[in-house]
Amino acid sequence: MAPKINILMDRYGERGWTFSVHTNGETWQNGLPKPNLYRTGEEGLGLWQAQFTGEHYEDGSQRFEYVRVLEDDAFYLYPTERRAYDRIRYMIRKGVVK
Repeated sequence: MAPKINILMDRYGERGWTFSVHTNGETWQNGLPKPNLYRTGEEGLGLWQAQFTGEHYEDGSQRFEYVRVLEDDAFYLYPTERRAYDRIRYMIRKGVVK
């Protein structure tokens, strides 16, 4: 059976998105699913992935920074949520987003 995939999205800038991809695979120490975090540029172009720095905030949560993995001409998401969601699913099937 294929893993269940859950995508959570929020607006980033005028036309861009932040999104997390949750599968039933990797988990945190407390057993909760460990998502892969991504964002586009504010116009929906390019792709950045969150990478944990190994440092923690005062509340104990892990600190991360976004690192660019694809340039503007290699990745885009549509400004409408439904079309952006469908494109993320497509990019997961292609193996670009995990």
